[in-house]
Amino acid sequence: MFTGAEKNAGFSLVELLITITILGLLAVTAIAMINPAETIRRVKDELRKTDINALLSSIDIYYISALQYPWGDYGMDFFAEITDPRVGVCDDQGVGSDGCLGYGNLITSANIKDVFANRDYFKAGARFDDKLYVISPPNDVPSVCYVPLARQTRRSWDDEGLDLRVLDFNQEDEIISSQSMLCANLDDEPRWSSPRSACFHCIPLKLGISEE
Repeated sequence: MFTGAEKNAGFSLVELLITITILGLLAVTAIAMINPAETIRRVKDELRKTDINALLSSIDIYYISALQYPWGDYGMDFFAEITDPRVGVCDDQGVGSDGCLGYGNLITSANIKDVFANRDYFKAGARFDDKLYVISPPNDVPSVCYVPLARQTRRSWDDEGLDLRVLDFNQEDEIISSQSMLCANLDDEPRWSSPRSACFHCIPLKLGISEE
């Protein structure tokens, strides 16, 4: 016969799971405390990837309905900052301190919610590394590109063999071509200080419907 002391010996599965969860939370907190700025940058990178995928999905839905992208036919060479009215989030009124001053085709056609137009990418005075850029090379699907902020994010993409690209900008930091080339020397910190030398992660439209 088991005594009460014997029955209570050791940990139950629930107690072990609670302990593991607490230790995990403590580890995450410790990492954030060691380098909070890097943690914030990683979170921003993840949020931008989520926004980009939402934007690409809305572009693809628009294509299915209109049989063309907001900026024109498939195969048309196109490149622009995301605030450009041809992209379809903002209209030709431009942007202000709170985002788009008017809504473009992607929002008016309900392919993406209007709150998207209030993201930091659409606010006047945004830094180049807070912006998104749409490129659509001839005879290829569109991609949306951004500068990864976190060092760990940059290295993880490189380690996974995912291409980081250098885009073509003029002296006024305006994108002037849909062409790009592979990026190197990711640990060279000064290269990340200008859009003309920074490396961009370009996420392509992957649904494949627009290629049919």
